[in-house]
Amino acid sequence: HTIVVKGFCYYKDGTGDYMFAEADKNFTATLTGLESKTKYWVSAYVVNSEDKSFWTEYIYSFTTLEGPKNPTNGLYAYYTFENNTTNTVSGAPNASGINTSYVDGVQGGIALQFSSSKSRLNISEAIIDNGTFSTAFWIKDCSDGHIFSVRTSDSDYEYAFVFSIRDGMFTFVPGTFYYHKYYFSDYGLTPSFEHSDLDASKWYHLALTSQYNSVSGKLSVKFYVDGEPVDAITCSTYGGRDINKGVKLLFGGTLTTQNYMFDMSLNWMNMSLDNVRIYKNKVLSDDEVQQIYEYEKQ
Repeated sequence: HTIVVKGFCYYKDGTGDYMFAEADKNFTATLTGLESKTKYWVSAYVVNSEDKSFWTEYIYSFTTLEGPKNPTNGLYAYYTFENNTTNTVSGAPNASGINTSYVDGVQGGIALQFSSSKSRLNISEAIIDNGTFSTAFWIKDCSDGHIFSVRTSDSDYEYAFVFSIRDGMFTFVPGTFYYHKYYFSDYGLTPSFEHSDLDASKWYHLALTSQYNSVSGKLSVKFYVDGEPVDAITCSTYGGRDINKGVKLLFGGTLTTQNYMFDMSLNWMNMSLDNVRIYKNKVLSDDEVQQIYEYEKQ
Protein backbone atom coordinates (compact mmCIF):
# COMPACT_ATOMS: atom_id res chain seq x y z
CA HIS A 1 0.00 0.00 0.00
CA THR A 2 1.01 3.62 -0.44
CA ILE A 3 2.61 5.29 2.56
CA VAL A 4 0.79 8.57 3.17
CA VAL A 5 2.43 9.64 6.46
CA LYS A 6 5.76 8.81 8.01
CA GLY A 7 7.52 10.21 11.02
CA PHE A 8 8.54 9.72 14.63
CA CYS A 9 6.67 9.39 17.89
CA TYR A 10 8.50 10.44 21.04
CA TYR A 11 7.80 11.05 24.70
CA LYS A 12 9.61 12.17 27.83
CA ASP A 13 10.78 9.42 30.15
CA GLY A 14 8.25 8.65 32.85
CA THR A 15 5.30 10.20 31.01
CA GLY A 16 2.72 9.00 28.54
CA ASP A 17 2.54 12.30 26.67
CA TYR A 18 3.15 11.24 23.08
CA MET A 19 4.39 13.80 20.57
CA PHE A 20 4.75 13.37 16.83
CA ALA A 21 7.15 14.78 14.24
CA GLU A 22 6.33 14.16 10.59
CA ALA A 23 9.32 13.14 8.47
CA ASP A 24 10.39 14.46 5.07
CA LYS A 25 10.91 12.37 1.94
CA ASN A 26 14.25 11.16 3.29
CA PHE A 27 12.57 10.02 6.51
CA THR A 28 14.28 12.64 8.65
CA ALA A 29 12.73 15.04 11.14
CA THR A 30 13.79 17.60 13.73
CA LEU A 31 12.41 17.34 17.26
CA THR A 32 11.86 20.75 18.85
CA GLY A 33 10.89 22.02 22.29
CA LEU A 34 12.89 19.36 24.12
CA GLU A 35 13.78 19.96 27.76
CA SER A 36 17.35 20.27 28.94
CA LYS A 37 19.12 17.20 30.42
CA THR A 38 16.06 14.99 29.89
CA LYS A 39 15.68 11.41 28.64
CA TYR A 40 13.32 10.76 25.72
CA TRP A 41 12.08 7.64 23.93
CA VAL A 42 11.44 7.63 20.19
CA SER A 43 10.27 5.22 17.51
CA ALA A 44 9.53 5.52 13.79
CA TYR A 45 6.12 4.90 12.23
CA VAL A 46 4.28 4.96 8.91
CA VAL A 47 0.61 5.21 8.00
CA ASN A 48 -0.60 3.66 4.74
CA SER A 49 -3.44 4.52 2.39
CA GLU A 50 -5.79 2.26 4.37
CA ASP A 51 -5.07 4.30 7.49
CA LYS A 52 -3.15 1.47 9.11
CA SER A 53 -0.12 2.32 11.26
CA PHE A 54 3.13 0.36 11.49
CA TRP A 55 5.77 1.02 14.15
CA THR A 56 9.37 0.02 14.68
CA GLU A 57 9.63 -2.75 17.24
CA TYR A 58 12.61 -1.21 18.99
CA ILE A 59 12.18 2.10 20.86
CA TYR A 60 15.34 4.18 20.98
CA SER A 61 16.28 6.49 23.86
CA PHE A 62 18.46 9.58 24.08
CA THR A 63 19.20 12.23 26.69
CA THR A 64 19.36 15.90 25.76
CA LEU A 65 22.37 18.02 26.65
CA GLU A 66 22.25 20.87 29.13
CA GLY A 67 20.77 23.95 27.48
CA PRO A 68 22.15 27.52 27.59
CA LYS A 69 22.28 29.00 31.06
CA ASN A 70 20.36 32.09 32.07
CA PRO A 71 22.87 34.47 33.73
CA THR A 72 20.91 35.98 36.61
CA ASN A 73 23.71 36.97 39.01
CA GLY A 74 23.37 40.72 39.46
CA LEU A 75 20.16 40.90 37.40
CA TYR A 76 18.31 43.86 38.87
CA ALA A 77 15.52 44.39 36.36
CA TYR A 78 14.00 42.11 33.73
CA TYR A 79 11.04 43.36 31.71
CA THR A 80 9.64 40.62 29.47
CA PHE A 81 6.50 42.54 28.35
CA GLU A 82 4.11 39.62 28.45
CA ASN A 83 1.19 42.06 28.20
CA ASN A 84 2.57 44.06 31.12
CA THR A 85 5.60 46.14 32.16
CA THR A 86 6.31 44.27 35.39
CA ASN A 87 9.86 43.73 36.60
CA THR A 88 10.01 39.94 36.86
CA VAL A 89 12.96 39.81 39.28
CA SER A 90 13.50 41.29 42.73
CA GLY A 91 15.16 44.68 42.43
CA ALA A 92 14.06 47.68 40.40
CA PRO A 93 10.45 48.90 40.40
CA ASN A 94 7.89 47.98 37.79
CA ALA A 95 7.95 50.18 34.71
CA SER A 96 5.15 52.24 33.18
CA GLY A 97 4.28 51.97 29.50
CA ILE A 98 3.09 55.36 28.29
CA ASN A 99 1.30 55.46 24.91
CA THR A 100 2.72 52.05 24.06
CA SER A 101 1.15 48.84 22.77
CA TYR A 102 1.94 45.13 22.64
CA VAL A 103 3.00 43.26 19.50
CA ASP A 104 4.53 39.90 18.61
CA GLY A 105 7.93 39.55 20.22
CA VAL A 106 10.92 37.24 20.20
CA GLN A 107 10.27 33.51 19.77
CA GLY A 108 6.51 33.69 20.15
CA GLY A 109 6.50 36.10 23.09
CA ILE A 110 5.08 39.60 23.47
CA ALA A 111 7.04 42.82 22.88
CA LEU A 112 6.49 46.50 23.66
CA GLN A 113 6.00 48.85 20.71
CA PHE A 114 6.56 52.62 20.61
CA SER A 115 4.38 54.43 18.10
CA SER A 116 4.68 58.17 18.74
CA SER A 117 6.97 60.86 20.09
CA LYS A 118 5.23 60.48 23.45
CA SER A 119 5.59 56.69 23.63
CA ARG A 120 7.86 55.82 26.54
CA LEU A 121 8.83 53.12 28.97
CA ASN A 122 9.32 54.93 32.25
CA ILE A 123 11.39 53.30 35.03
CA SER A 124 11.27 55.41 38.17
CA GLU A 125 14.84 54.59 39.15
CA ALA A 126 17.96 55.66 37.25
CA ILE A 127 19.60 52.22 37.89
CA ILE A 128 22.60 52.74 35.56
CA ASP A 129 23.63 56.23 36.70
CA ASN A 130 26.56 54.92 38.76
CA GLY A 131 28.32 54.19 35.46
CA THR A 132 29.00 50.50 36.12
CA PHE A 133 26.22 48.39 34.65
CA SER A 134 25.14 46.01 31.89
CA THR A 135 21.98 45.98 29.86
CA ALA A 136 20.70 43.64 27.17
CA PHE A 137 17.53 43.64 25.10
CA TRP A 138 15.99 42.75 21.74
CA ILE A 139 15.13 45.56 19.33
CA LYS A 140 13.35 45.80 16.01
CA ASP A 141 12.36 48.59 13.59
CA CYS A 142 15.06 50.97 14.77
CA SER A 143 16.38 54.00 12.89
CA ASP A 144 18.16 57.23 13.82
CA GLY A 145 16.86 58.38 17.18
CA HIS A 146 16.57 57.84 20.93
CA ILE A 147 16.68 54.34 22.46
CA PHE A 148 17.22 54.97 26.19
CA SER A 149 18.59 57.61 28.52
CA VAL A 150 18.90 58.60 32.16
CA ARG A 151 17.15 61.84 33.03
CA THR A 152 19.09 63.89 35.58
CA SER A 153 16.27 66.18 36.70
CA ASP A 154 12.51 66.53 36.47
CA SER A 155 13.05 68.84 33.50
CA ASP A 156 12.81 67.60 29.92
CA TYR A 157 16.20 69.15 29.16
CA GLU A 158 18.72 67.39 31.38
CA TYR A 159 19.91 63.89 30.49
CA ALA A 160 22.93 61.65 30.93
CA PHE A 161 23.98 58.26 29.61
CA VAL A 162 22.16 58.40 26.30
CA PHE A 163 22.04 55.37 23.98
CA SER A 164 20.87 56.27 20.50
CA ILE A 165 21.39 55.79 16.79
CA ARG A 166 22.86 58.65 14.78
CA ASP A 167 23.71 58.41 11.10
CA GLY A 168 22.90 54.69 11.24
CA MET A 169 25.43 53.96 14.01
CA PHE A 170 24.72 52.99 17.62
CA THR A 171 26.17 55.52 20.06
CA PHE A 172 26.51 55.68 23.84
CA VAL A 173 26.98 59.20 25.22
CA PRO A 174 27.66 60.18 28.83
CA GLY A 175 26.77 63.70 29.76
CA THR A 176 27.48 66.44 32.22
CA PHE A 177 25.31 67.37 35.15
CA TYR A 178 23.59 70.06 33.08
CA TYR A 179 23.18 68.52 29.62
CA HIS A 180 24.31 65.46 27.76
CA LYS A 181 27.12 66.21 25.32
CA TYR A 182 25.64 64.77 22.16
CA TYR A 183 26.99 67.70 20.16
CA PHE A 184 30.57 67.00 21.28
CA SER A 185 30.77 64.10 18.83
CA ASP A 186 32.53 66.32 16.28
CA TYR A 187 35.43 66.58 18.72
CA GLY A 188 35.85 62.84 19.03
CA LEU A 189 34.75 62.71 22.65
CA THR A 190 31.71 60.53 21.98
CA PRO A 191 32.58 58.22 19.08
CA SER A 192 29.95 55.88 17.68
CA PHE A 193 30.42 52.13 17.80
CA GLU A 194 31.66 50.71 14.53
CA HIS A 195 29.45 47.91 13.27
CA SER A 196 28.00 46.47 10.09
CA ASP A 197 24.63 47.63 8.82
CA LEU A 198 21.63 46.04 10.51
CA ASP A 199 18.33 45.18 8.86
CA ALA A 200 15.84 47.27 10.84
CA SER A 201 12.99 44.87 10.02
CA LYS A 202 14.65 42.01 11.95
CA TRP A 203 15.03 41.35 15.66
CA TYR A 204 18.52 41.90 17.04
CA HIS A 205 19.88 41.23 20.50
CA LEU A 206 21.91 44.22 21.73
CA ALA A 207 23.98 44.46 24.89
CA LEU A 208 26.04 47.19 26.53
CA THR A 209 28.50 46.80 29.39
CA SER A 210 30.01 49.82 31.14
CA GLN A 211 32.79 50.06 33.73
CA TYR A 212 33.27 53.39 35.52
CA ASN A 213 36.75 54.40 36.68
CA SER A 214 36.35 56.92 39.50
CA VAL A 215 40.02 57.96 39.29
CA SER A 216 40.05 58.87 35.60
CA GLY A 217 36.35 59.75 35.42
CA LYS A 218 36.04 57.62 32.29
CA LEU A 219 33.69 54.87 31.18
CA SER A 220 34.82 51.77 29.31
CA VAL A 221 31.80 50.71 27.26
CA LYS A 222 31.48 47.55 25.18
CA PHE A 223 28.81 46.91 22.54
CA TYR A 224 27.43 43.50 21.48
CA VAL A 225 25.15 42.37 18.65
CA ASP A 226 23.55 38.90 18.78
CA GLY A 227 25.88 37.76 21.54
CA GLU A 228 29.10 38.82 19.82
CA PRO A 229 31.36 41.70 20.94
CA VAL A 230 31.39 44.29 18.16
CA ASP A 231 33.22 47.37 19.42
CA ALA A 232 34.35 49.22 22.54
CA ILE A 233 34.83 52.90 23.36
CA THR A 234 36.19 54.93 26.25
CA CYS A 235 34.40 58.18 27.08
CA SER A 236 34.61 60.86 29.73
CA THR A 237 32.01 61.76 32.35
CA TYR A 238 33.54 65.20 32.87
CA GLY A 239 34.81 64.53 36.35
CA GLY A 240 31.98 62.21 37.28
CA ARG A 241 29.41 64.99 37.48
CA ASP A 242 26.70 62.65 36.15
CA ILE A 243 27.44 59.79 38.54
CA ASN A 244 24.53 59.07 40.89
CA LYS A 245 22.65 62.13 39.64
CA GLY A 246 19.88 60.30 37.78
CA VAL A 247 16.15 60.59 38.42
CA LYS A 248 14.71 57.96 36.08
CA LEU A 249 15.52 55.66 33.15
CA LEU A 250 13.54 56.14 29.95
CA PHE A 251 13.21 54.05 26.80
CA GLY A 252 11.71 55.42 23.59
CA GLY A 253 10.02 58.68 22.72
CA THR A 254 11.64 61.95 21.75
CA LEU A 255 14.60 63.24 23.71
CA THR A 256 14.50 67.04 23.86
CA THR A 257 17.40 68.78 25.52
CA GLN A 258 19.04 72.09 24.79
CA ASN A 259 21.01 74.96 26.25
CA TYR A 260 21.48 78.51 25.06
CA MET A 261 23.77 77.43 22.19
CA PHE A 262 22.86 73.91 21.11
CA ASP A 263 19.78 71.99 20.08
CA MET A 264 20.54 68.37 21.00
CA SER A 265 17.22 66.64 20.39
CA LEU A 266 16.84 63.03 19.28
CA ASN A 267 13.94 61.72 17.22
CA TRP A 268 11.59 59.00 18.40
CA MET A 269 11.59 55.59 16.71
CA ASN A 270 8.75 53.27 15.79
CA MET A 271 10.72 50.53 17.52
CA SER A 272 9.76 47.39 19.40
CA LEU A 273 11.58 46.14 22.53
CA ASP A 274 11.59 42.75 24.18
CA ASN A 275 13.24 41.13 27.22
CA VAL A 276 14.99 44.19 28.63
CA ARG A 277 17.61 43.16 31.20
CA ILE A 278 19.50 45.56 33.46
CA TYR A 279 22.38 44.43 35.66
CA LYS A 280 23.22 46.94 38.39
CA ASN A 281 26.89 47.27 39.42
CA LYS A 282 27.85 44.35 37.20
CA VAL A 283 29.85 44.10 33.98
CA LEU A 284 28.80 41.00 32.06
CA SER A 285 31.57 38.92 30.53
CA ASP A 286 31.63 37.95 26.85
CA ASP A 287 30.50 34.45 27.82
CA GLU A 288 27.58 35.75 29.86
CA VAL A 289 26.34 37.98 27.02
CA GLN A 290 26.58 34.99 24.67
CA GLN A 291 24.66 32.85 27.17
CA ILE A 292 21.84 35.41 27.36
CA TYR A 293 21.57 35.50 23.57
CA GLU A 294 21.58 31.70 23.24
CA TYR A 295 19.09 31.34 26.10
CA GLU A 296 16.59 33.87 24.78
CA LYS A 297 16.79 33.16 21.07
CA GLN A 298 15.20 29.77 21.77
